[in-house]
Amino acid sequence: MTTRYQQGYAFENRVKADIQRHGYYAVRSGGSKGIVDILAVREHSPRILMVQCKRKGAISREEWNELLRSAELYGGHALMAYMPGARGIEYRGLVTERAHGDSVEACSVKWEWNPK
Repeated sequence: MTTRYQQGYAFENRVKADIQRHGYYAVRSGGSKGIVDILAVREHSPRILMVQCKRKGAISREEWNELLRSAELYGGHALMAYMPGARGIEYRGLVTERAHGDSVEACSVKWEWNPK
């Protein structure tokens, strides 16, 4: 295992544990190289979380769009988890905004845990 892979693996496991602390059942998609690193559900909740883990918070436009499309298709929340320095884990929700007539632009907003 390379150091970079080990760091990513450790970060994904930290995110998974954090999500579980918030009452979700979470599954890590290890080694898949897919768009969703962690898939999470909570009992009696109609939404799922689709999480892409990026330690430094950089996500390509293609990854962003694919994650957002998947979340919209399955009625989930698209999240990017990242580590802003030593402050722990932060989450950005990926959303679409209508701007400039009919065009759709994606943006991210700080995502806070909602108990519902």
